[in-house]
Amino acid sequence: MRVALLVCCVVLVAGHSFAETVKERLRRAQRGEAAPQPQTGLPQPTAIADLPQAKRAANNALARATLRSMSKAAEAYARKNNGAYPTSAQDLTEGKRPYLNTTYCGQTIAGYIYECFFSAETYKFSATPVQVGVTGTKAYTILPGGVFERPAAAG
Repeated sequence: MRVALLVCCVVLVAGHSFAETVKERLRRAQRGEAAPQPQTGLPQPTAIADLPQAKRAANNALARATLRSMSKAAEAYARKNNGAYPTSAQDLTEGKRPYLNTTYCGQTIAGYIYECFFSAETYKFSATPVQVGVTGTKAYTILPGGVFERPAAAG
């Protein structure tokens, strides 16, 4: 009994058909052409390469949001204390109802180092990437009123 192999049947698997005959595959190999690659549904290498960029963007956004929270806490403190800003991080994090749950000053969080300057008249909170271009792309500084300081122009 002979068993005939049907090459004419089309079966789709991972985006390719098996209708391609052995002869077509041999001709393609002789010409040095690569066989079509199946679609696997996995991310392309460019998408994987964008993961570090996405992490930097997330770190940047977190740094800005953290500075905004710190500024809002300092402004709330000033409203409760006749316009005087906090003179230390403890003024914001201690007491029955703290303004912040975390002391960010002097800490490294999500690739950013946080620095704080306090006086009764003003404050200045900064977030600087631990490694510029790797953990974050920009340094940020926020001043009274929740205003982000513009970086000095280069040159």
